[in-house]
Order: sequence, then structure tokens, then C-alpha cells
Amino acid sequence: MSSFLPTSRPELPPDVIDGDGFYPSLTVADFYSRSGITGSMPLDVVLEGLGTATSDTRYALAAWRADRADSPLSGDQAEDYRKAVFSRARALILALKPDYHTTKDALDRAEAAAKTAQTYYRLAYEAQCRLMGIKSRRVRLV
Repeated sequence: MSSFLPTSRPELPPDVIDGDGFYPSLTVADFYSRSGITGSMPLDVVLEGLGTATSDTRYALAAWRADRADSPLSGDQAEDYRKAVFSRARALILALKPDYHTTKDALDRAEAAAKTAQTYYRLAYEAQCRLMGIKSRRVRLV
């Protein structure tokens, strides 16, 4: 029995979400390299996740952006924007494509994926807060 393992990804579109002069452009290749999501995930699922994450992040930042000049994000702020979008996209993709099988091992993986998605939502929120200059506090309950 032989199996085929792809060694390269299909050709990716260069820009997924064009920057609007304020936010930087985002690419699928950059998302793949930063997120660890492999090329085995269907491209349409990745594009849907990135599109939704970008819209959600921009909506969350709308009031903050309204108070700023139209100078584009750069440096640490651009990086925090990318982290916010890519973390949210990864959480959305995990939610869109959970592992459905009937084995106990698969059910354990699905439960772990839900916890992982929550972690990525938290990372997205933290990146948004850094971008807006909101100090965060962590409280550990004992």
C-alpha cells in the first residue's frame, strides 16, 4: 500500500486582505508561516477564517481608529494587528473544522481543540488591547 503526501502547497493568492491605507495587507503565506496551520487545510476555509477575523478585528478597533489620525499602522502596532487577526482566524478555523470521529481519541482531540480555540481568542484580545494601549491584568484564582 502506498500513500501520497503532498510536499508543497497550492499556489496561494499574494494578498488576502488588502490594507486600506491604515491597516497593513495580510497574506495567506504569512498566515501559514505564523499559525502553523498546514497546507492540508482547504484554502477556502483559510480564506473564510481570515476574512471573518479581519472584519471582526476591524469592527472591534473601529472606535479606537476613529480617534486616531489616518497615518498607517507600522512597527509594533502593525505586528499587534497581524497577531490579533491571525490568532482570531486560527480560533475560527479550529471552530469551523473540528475533528469529527467516533473514537474516544478523536473526542479527546476535539475537546482539546475547543480549549485551544479559546486560547487563540484570548491571544487575539490581548493583541488588540496592546494595539489600543489598554493595560491588561491577569488574575489567577486559587
